[in-house]
Amino acid sequence: MLDEGVTAVTLGLDFNDSVLVPVFDEAEIPIIGGVPAGSDILFSDNAFFFQAGLPAVYPGIPVWVAANLPDVKKVAILYSDDPTGTLIAEQNMAPFFEQLGMQVELFPESAAAADYTPVVSAAMATDPDLITSTFGNVACTGYINALNSLGYEGVRFHSAGCYDAAVFDAVGLDSMEGDYVNFGLYGFYTPEALPEDKQPELALFSRAMETYTDTPLAGFPLASFQQIMNIKAIFEEIGPDNLTYEAIIALMTDGTVRSSFMAPDWSCDGSAAVAPGVFAPSVCTT
Repeated sequence: MLDEGVTAVTLGLDFNDSVLVPVFDEAEIPIIGGVPAGSDILFSDNAFFFQAGLPAVYPGIPVWVAANLPDVKKVAILYSDDPTGTLIAEQNMAPFFEQLGMQVELFPESAAAADYTPVVSAAMATDPDLITSTFGNVACTGYINALNSLGYEGVRFHSAGCYDAAVFDAVGLDSMEGDYVNFGLYGFYTPEALPEDKQPELALFSRAMETYTDTPLAGFPLASFQQIMNIKAIFEEIGPDNLTYEAIIALMTDGTVRSSFMAPDWSCDGSAAVAPGVFAPSVCTT
């Protein structure tokens, strides 16, 4: 990247993103946009995100469950036994379930496990009203198949990473009927709630999706499109002849409130709360 003169990088959902921070920091290549997975990256001077990603979104699950599923009294959380999964389960989910009056049991497992039957069986042995997890993508397939094969009949609440065509094909979409999926991940307006001045942006996004893909107009495609359009606007403001590391950092940290594509305005002013009393300077929201 240094040899090619890369000015900035953008991420998708990378569960090793916290490892990337010191590498790009030393190379003086800023990270702009992505879906943060780890918590460390939210406190970097070299990374900027238009949403707080996984570390901030998971508290929404217990809040929603308490408000909408009053019969849930006991919860089992399955989580990947890595730093990110542990942080999400122990800090961003379990305490909130407990504060809202629910009993919680935690069950770690490798996100690359060959068989999720043992961990799901252990969770079911505690007789939970609800089973949820931090798993995504391939791990979703294994744990949902285990739920199905063991006949778990309680509430099943999955992360957004499980809402994936590959997962549907692997487990059978019918087997997920009645399950809940956490879609609190995305930092933008839904089409139904889009303000009038953002309608042209929705039209642009819709045309792009119709032209290049048959992906639904939601979720990760919109998050990715949003960050690319925001980066385009940032680069245009700086100007092609002035795109240096110093110029990018200066703009991202100048405290100015700027328009965000199909989303509320943003500013990297350190005021974004990713948990009660915890503010993340790398999260650019208003």
